[in-house]
Amino acid sequence: MEWRWRKASFTLEAAFVVPVLLGIAFMLMYVMFLLHDRAVLQGNFLYVLCRVAEDKEEKTNCEKLLSKSLWSAKLDRIKIERKTDKVCGEVHGKLVLKIPVMSFFIKEIQHISCSGEYYYIQPEQTILIKEAVKK
Repeated sequence: MEWRWRKASFTLEAAFVVPVLLGIAFMLMYVMFLLHDRAVLQGNFLYVLCRVAEDKEEKTNCEKLLSKSLWSAKLDRIKIERKTDKVCGEVHGKLVLKIPVMSFFIKEIQHISCSGEYYYIQPEQTILIKEAVKK
């Protein structure tokens, strides 16, 4: 009689513990996807700004470079413009992960955005030019 009770209690404990552990695992995966796509988008965005400022890339070809290596984010809006002394831009995207139970705790759609600027002449280049002119 006592042996059956122990077997049933293990089943009952597993029925509560396994969903909690799976929920934590899904939450960690969701956060890893989100952080990965944010970091990759930021890196790609800075790379594209540098390429556009140095005239190695056209503004029209930037979408392919920006979306490279993204796992699950989709880009909505890309805006890159040249000004007299710098290149400015912003990128907006969405990360959509539809995990059935997790949608009660976390939004299914997370917004990702980056903005920045890259100057045509960098400060270290200005210092080198200044030192060359002095000599």
